[in-house]
Amino acid sequence: MTQLATKSAVAVLESRYQVKLFDCVGKGIVLTKACRTTLSEARAVLFRAESAEHVLADLAGLRRRTQQ
Repeated sequence: MTQLATKSAVAVLESRYQVKLFDCVGKGIVLTKACRTTLSEARAVLFRAESAEHVLADLAGLRRRTQQ
């Protein structure tokens, strides 16, 4: 993702849930308490999505092998 796309996605989340996820500090950013609280759940979602992708890839591989 580009920096602009990431910034836009964060803005959509912040607007949708009415919660600030990042604070600008100097030239950088820091996670807000709300973001830190949500971070473990977000990581779990990403892990599960990756796991599902692996399962689907495995199933596709099995189908290709059985069709040959």
